[in-house]
Amino acid sequence: MGLQIYIMRRILLVIPVLIGMTLITFTVSHLIPGDPVALSLGPHAHKDQIVAYRHELGLDRPIYVQYVIYLKDLFHGDFGKSLTTHRPVAEDLREYFPATFELTLLALAITVFMGIPLGIISAVKRNQWLDHISRIFSLTGVSVPIFWLGLLLQMVISYRLGWLPMNGRVGAQILASHPLHTITGLYIFDSLFTGNWPVLGSSLAHIILPAITLSYASLAVVTRMVRSSMLDVMEQEYVRTARAKGLIESAVIYKHALKNALIPTVTVIGLTFGMLLGGAFLTETIFSWPGMGRYAVGTITSLDFPAIMGVALIVAIAYVTANLLVDVFYALIDTRIRYS
Repeated sequence: MGLQIYIMRRILLVIPVLIGMTLITFTVSHLIPGDPVALSLGPHAHKDQIVAYRHELGLDRPIYVQYVIYLKDLFHGDFGKSLTTHRPVAEDLREYFPATFELTLLALAITVFMGIPLGIISAVKRNQWLDHISRIFSLTGVSVPIFWLGLLLQMVISYRLGWLPMNGRVGAQILASHPLHTITGLYIFDSLFTGNWPVLGSSLAHIILPAITLSYASLAVVTRMVRSSMLDVMEQEYVRTARAKGLIESAVIYKHALKNALIPTVTVIGLTFGMLLGGAFLTETIFSWPGMGRYAVGTITSLDFPAIMGVALIVAIAYVTANLLVDVFYALIDTRIRYS
């Protein structure tokens, strides 16, 4: 019962957080120099057209009035109309967000299922050659810029070796010859669920390089965190006691040490999800990935206020949700935690 109450409190606290986020984003985006209406209508638009369109969008009103109207529409599920695509922002987000979510999920999976084992190996083999390799790998991961790594993978893996596609989400010819029935917008899941194997193979081939690029920095962080936590936990008295009882080393590591070492790691993984969503913007631009990142870059350069607000709101909701799930997961891995 205490967990349910805690979750309800956290959900209620999300509301003021999101309102504060919209206030900051709305204010900053409207203070940026430039005229989004002029950019939307083009350089040959007449002054009367600009004035009329600005009045139609309500941009000639005081900024606080615009914000109140925006909140009112937002509570009714209306994100506004994009000045770039001239479509409702909600429709644009439904179209672009699944691609970003799919890429972020795979990058997070690579981060978790590679970072945790690498961190364990590095801690168990402390100051041995495996540990040195892992530390060099981690140091490189936090030092290499995403754009440089992405371009390097494109040049070597795609251009030189021709092993994987350079950009895009799926082969155009394959998608044309084998149309995909979209259910969730996640190409890998939809093609797997519907048995569309050509699209599944093409989707997997196209997503590998962007996912590796996006996950590399966070993978290095998780590896370093697991190693540090494991080294700290393995010096505790209860681990020494477990060894003194004659338990095999694998039971000591995975049953006693890892469970407690994962507590700070889970926190980092929750924060990593938000970092991956932010890093996806740059990765999607490099690999021409048709996701929310490319959409956001285009809207920012054209000062598309409604679209900018929509993207920021979706990222904020995803980030807050991830941290809520992390807090709930604490209770599963640490029985000492009680929500009351």
